Amino acid sequence: VYSRVSASAGMEDKSAVALDVVCRDMIEVLRPVLESHQQQVDIQVAGLPVVYAEATKLERLARNLIENAAQHGVKPGLIVLSIVQAEGK
Repeated sequence: VYSRVSASAGMEDKSAVALDVVCRDMIEVLRPVLESHQQQVDIQVAGLPVVYAEATKLERLARNLIENAAQHGVKPGLIVLSIVQAEGK
């Protein structure tokens, strides 16, 4: 069973993904958690290019970053989510 799960784990199709949309959507999904921790989010993701990637992995990454900040950050507080494109990329 493990080998089948492992083999299929990397089989998701890649597609064009807008990182700013993924981040904004995940903030809305996690809004109840953020409110329960009395935290606000300052999101700085404007002007990012669309990337070719597995959407679910990027969604999981955004969710993990925001949840970890909510759980381990100062309460009440401000979470700053900033993604910038590296120079020359």
